[in-house]
Amino acid sequence: MKKSTTFAIGIFIIFAMCSNKNTEEKKVLSLEDTESTTTTAVTEELAWTDVELILAQCIRDNGYEVADPTSPGELRKNVTPLFMGKTPEQQQELYAVIQKCADDNDIPLSATDTADPEQQAAILDAELEIAQCLRDKNLEVGDPTSETPLRDLLRP
Repeated sequence: MKKSTTFAIGIFIIFAMCSNKNTEEKKVLSLEDTESTTTTAVTEELAWTDVELILAQCIRDNGYEVADPTSPGELRKNVTPLFMGKTPEQQQELYAVIQKCADDNDIPLSATDTADPEQQAAILDAELEIAQCLRDKNLEVGDPTSETPLRDLLRP
């Protein structure tokens, strides 16, 4: 009985192999049989002057009067007077508007994260000028550094 069972299974396997109706020719995958496809993602990178213009417009759209910057880092110089004479709550509200504008436009507020060394130097120079201007108006403000931007020094 064992022999007949083994024999029947063998016949079944041979029958199954022979009855395959797939008459397609089998191919080996090679580079010749495939088409090359290249996908290119286009990302738009804005210059810092464009970024600052976008932020300035958004700040104006939220009810604050601010001039358009003409050089990298100038937006901070233009925005700083908006904080003067305001209560801490009003300053926090303005800062929240700036943060929302940056978030809505996918703009990092820390320029040093994405700026090249030349832009970083220009931003730091502008921040140093602003800090000196604030000291000239009898406000106690330290000098910003590449590790501690002016924004961090001015927070209430």
